[in-house]
Amino acid sequence: MKKVKGSLVKILVRSVRLNKTGAYDHILSSEGQELVHQRIFDSIWYTYEAYRNVYDAVAKIEANNNQKILFQWGQKFGEIIMTSIYKNSMIDNDVSQAIDKYARFHKLVYTWGRIKPELLSDYHLIVTYEDFERDWELYYYISSGWMHKYLELCLKKPITFKFYKKSWEGADWTTYDFMW
Repeated sequence: MKKVKGSLVKILVRSVRLNKTGAYDHILSSEGQELVHQRIFDSIWYTYEAYRNVYDAVAKIEANNNQKILFQWGQKFGEIIMTSIYKNSMIDNDVSQAIDKYARFHKLVYTWGRIKPELLSDYHLIVTYEDFERDWELYYYISSGWMHKYLELCLKKPITFKFYKKSWEGADWTTYDFMW
């Protein structure tokens, strides 16, 4: 069964709880509503299905599924979590070690999928999400922002980003292209 660590769930649940308009009442599944009403612990594993339902609802209600906003959220969430709970994943000025730590971080928060990095040069990195959710476009926009901010924090340099391959458009896996 696919599970997600509470440290990721907590951010989304907090967003739903802060919205007092009732917008989530009809969009969340019963699993999603149950998750929102639980006390969320960083170290506990939660079901993927409930997490995805809340994730997709937050993306729809709060960001109108806007890709640019989702990318910016990823940057913000990435900075918050990677500089607090998972600050030991931060590596200064060594892209190989940094991306290896990021791949390990993925294993700490998801029970499936893996990140495959390929360092093409001292300034060019390709990162592929393998065996993850191929059709979850919304996730990949937030994830790309998250990884973008993580690399900027580690390398202390401006990073450029683009999608190299998109699984929701037919590629085997989603691949990011980063340069600095």
